[in-house]
Amino acid sequence: MIGFVSVGVLEKSVSAHLWGDLPVLLIPPLLGLVLGGFGSYLLARRIKRQTFGLEPDEIATLLEQREAMLHGIREGAIATDSLGRITLLNDEAQRLLGLDGDAVGRSLEELVPVGRVADVLLGRVDGADQVILVGDRVLVANRMPVDLRGRRIGAVVTLRDRTELEALLRELADVRGLADALRSQDHEFARRLHVIGGLIELGRYEEAVQFINRSSLLQQTLAESVIGSVGDPIVAALLLGKAAVASERGVEMTVSAGSRLPEDIGDVRGLVTVLGNLIDNAIDSVASMPGGEGLVEVSLDVVDGELRIRVRDTGAGIDPALTEEIFRDGFTTKVAAGAARRGLGLALVGQEVRRRRGRIAVDNDRAHASPGSRPARHLPPRPRWARRDASPARARRRARRRHRHHVGQGR
Repeated sequence: MIGFVSVGVLEKSVSAHLWGDLPVLLIPPLLGLVLGGFGSYLLARRIKRQTFGLEPDEIATLLEQREAMLHGIREGAIATDSLGRITLLNDEAQRLLGLDGDAVGRSLEELVPVGRVADVLLGRVDGADQVILVGDRVLVANRMPVDLRGRRIGAVVTLRDRTELEALLRELADVRGLADALRSQDHEFARRLHVIGGLIELGRYEEAVQFINRSSLLQQTLAESVIGSVGDPIVAALLLGKAAVASERGVEMTVSAGSRLPEDIGDVRGLVTVLGNLIDNAIDSVASMPGGEGLVEVSLDVVDGELRIRVRDTGAGIDPALTEEIFRDGFTTKVAAGAARRGLGLALVGQEVRRRRGRIAVDNDRAHASPGSRPARHLPPRPRWARRDASPARARRRARRRHRHHVGQGR
């Protein structure tokens, strides 16, 4: 006999089991979905906070605008991190400091010259609008530390090129000094006229003539020596103006008899920078001496294709240990007057001489009772100038010989 067995499961039973197991199947995915959504919310909130609520397209637009502004401004901008490494460098800063394109990521201290430039850019010198010399440029630097949530994260340095402005400011200062000297000379000449008028009224004509000769001797001597030896009118005007300033400060300034300067000297502005700063420092040195005869002697000559400038003075001289330091940017032995920037004049001289591939020498004559300094600059004729020289005894002897010579002619 053939038989069969049939086994089955009722749909009702399957449905009952399915509904019983459904919570076990759905709870893990639902829990994962809830946790994922909450995590996504927290992540999105954190990202929003870090991006200041900006959307991706807004961030891209902001980045494009920042790049355009950063590289389009005429001020140099440098950003560094807490370790002093460059994180941002615009084109102008790269040009002003002479940095390469791979400077980003490197230490700023390794890339800038040692000295005042490094001290200012790295924050070792406090204060706003610090003037520094980089190559042949005069820059104004400002450094601002950047703090975030009470923690120092770096600094931002801005640079402005004021080379031309600095030259104009120094020329303006010279013009103002000359104007003050001329104003004081106006009063002096008025006083002399009163003396001459009084002598004439008293009938003492010979004494009036002698007084006139004595009063005009130094001015005539300097004017004749400048006109006869200096061919360039700008340099001649500078010498006469500095002589007026020196006279106002009680210092006698002369131009040596053997001086000669060709008319076609080339770049006069650089020569004026060198000569003007040397004379200014010599006058300051002599004027600061207590009592005694103050003398500054300027000598210009062309020897073997070199323009040589000597400025001798009877001042206190220069410490031999400082003969290299005096031409460093920021070095000064003078007290700053108000907000005046000190330590720039001789630095500009040294910069100009180096740019012209010239030479600088400073000599001190310690063999005499009144020590002096003899700074000298040698520069190629187009041009390689300069010297600041101050041997007091020789300078005095030369001036006295010229004085006796002119007095003899007057008689």
